[in-house]
Amino acid sequence: MNRILLFIFLISISEFCFAQQCLNDIDLSKIPYREVRDLITSQKNSKVECIKDIESSCNSNFNCKEFYKQTKNYKLEKSLKTVWENYSGNEAQKVYNSKKLSLGLILCKKNVSNKILYPNSVLAKLDTGQVIYLKLKFI
Repeated sequence: MNRILLFIFLISISEFCFAQQCLNDIDLSKIPYREVRDLITSQKNSKVECIKDIESSCNSNFNCKEFYKQTKNYKLEKSLKTVWENYSGNEAQKVYNSKKLSLGLILCKKNVSNKILYPNSVLAKLDTGQVIYLKLKFI
C-alpha cells in the first residue's frame, strides 16, 4: 500500500455559483504534492470539468472495511458556534499543516472572488462549500 494516502474532504454541499471556474484553471505547478496533482489530472480525465461537479471520494456507497479506522472524541467547553468561528477564522495553512497532514489545494464552490486557493495563498480561510485536497502522510 502506498505510504501516502490522499483523499478529498468536502465540507458542505455545493451551492450554485456564477462565474464558475473549471479544473483547467488550476495551475498544477503551484501545487507542491505530486499526489494532489495526479488526483486533479485524474478528475480531469474522468470528465469532471467544473469545481461544482467535484464529488466526495468517500460517498455513502464507499466500502471502508479494508481501511484502518481511528476515531477520537473531544469534549469542548465552548458552543458549536464559538468552535466553528475559531476553526474557520484560522488560515487553512495553519489548520492543515502537521507531521501527518499537509494542505494541497482548496477549491471554493461558493466564493466567487477567489475560487482556487493554493497552499501558499494569503489568507486562505476555511468556509463551508470548499473542496479541500489534503496530503496525508502515514507509515
